[in-house]
Amino acid sequence: MTFNNINIKKSKIIILIGSISFLPLNNINIYANELSDLNQVNSRILGDYYIWRTVGSHKVGTETRGDWVHFYTGSPATRDGEKDVASCNLIIKRELTGNLKVTYKQLEAILGYVAESVEEFSVSKVSAPLKKGQYIKAYYKKNYTKHKVTQRQYLKTNGQTYATKNYAYVYSYKPLMPMIRLEYHNK
Repeated sequence: MTFNNINIKKSKIIILIGSISFLPLNNINIYANELSDLNQVNSRILGDYYIWRTVGSHKVGTETRGDWVHFYTGSPATRDGEKDVASCNLIIKRELTGNLKVTYKQLEAILGYVAESVEEFSVSKVSAPLKKGQYIKAYYKKNYTKHKVTQRQYLKTNGQTYATKNYAYVYSYKPLMPMIRLEYHNK
């Protein structure tokens, strides 16, 4: 971007003559104009444009996602009263659904956590006393805190910002301790 002469006087910018090159447009000429602030200079150069901002976030609740996943089958009890323990370590990724219009930085700022990272969990559950020959099968299901993030579109024109009627929504799923289910079976 080149300008032949720019004078700054009393917080005003005077552009006497200049040119700017864009691809595929070439040599858009800017003629002598007195502009009151830099936003107007940007608007003259860029024209009208739209931006998206986050305008709110709230917790929708908790939600389980996916199917029950089998992770353990115990051995049959050798005598009455035995107990079994099912345990596993899980790494669960945070998830996003919906229509993301803002940057990840803006999304993470409103959520207060990194949007697409992972959580590690060690889960275990002790069975009730088993009868001789009885055994357990253990399953887990992913569990999340669900947040809804509202994004709004704004029009930037002539150094001013105006809200439009356009909204977009994205849902963030932050993992919680997975749910565990035990099934009791006989040999």
